[in-house]
Amino acid sequence: MNKEKVLITFVGKHDSLAFKNYGSENRKDCGPIVDILARSDFDKIILVSNSETGDYDRLFTKYVKFLDENFKPLKVEQRYIDAENPIDYNIVYPAMAKLLIQIKSQFPDSKFTISLTSGTPVMHTCWVLLVAGGIIDAELLQSSRERGIETVNFSLDDFPKITLPSDAHLKLTQLNRKIKYLQKSSTKPIVTSEGITIPDSGFDLENEFLRDLYIATLEKTDHNASAAAKLLRLKPHTFRKRLRALKIELKES
Repeated sequence: MNKEKVLITFVGKHDSLAFKNYGSENRKDCGPIVDILARSDFDKIILVSNSETGDYDRLFTKYVKFLDENFKPLKVEQRYIDAENPIDYNIVYPAMAKLLIQIKSQFPDSKFTISLTSGTPVMHTCWVLLVAGGIIDAELLQSSRERGIETVNFSLDDFPKITLPSDAHLKLTQLNRKIKYLQKSSTKPIVTSEGITIPDSGFDLENEFLRDLYIATLEKTDHNASAAAKLLRLKPHTFRKRLRALKIELKES
């Protein structure tokens, strides 16, 4: 039985050229993903993004639709990594490692190929480190207008040996780095086991922090106001009064 061929790649801004050039006279200039798909026979493509909001996610969603419409019967999957800053190695690397571990576990009998070209330079480097470190057995491809599609390998005898930490260590490292990043970039207080980090710019206690806290507690209790009040050690009527003051509406159960 032949192994399923899977391509894993981020979606870059240059890939958006496919929206206007695919099917036209400029069909050759459609970005690296289309270039790779046109030269290779894949059964599935896993498109990766680091954001579920904003302009990049709109490009990501539009590209998924483009592939669905133009590359049948290719199966298209979307995956997100938990990496707020796409150019921070400390955040991107463990997030990408976690993703590859999941993919390898879900598709143990597949043959993997990874595109190095789309995404940030930090992401390109992390792909190399993760494959060289043995976290996944995958062929690495890079695409350029000048040289076309090339395979990247590690045949040099002086290429450093890269070792992979345990899964538990990866998860703990990713969590700690995410907390530190949020502490530096957040405009709201961050609560951890080490205490509370207050942003340098200050914050609006009532309309920002407490509002978010009340909404999160309601969501946890399926919008049961009495149960939410109990979690917050508040009397139900006091909690409802605060909800009205912050104009937070209770959803009908």
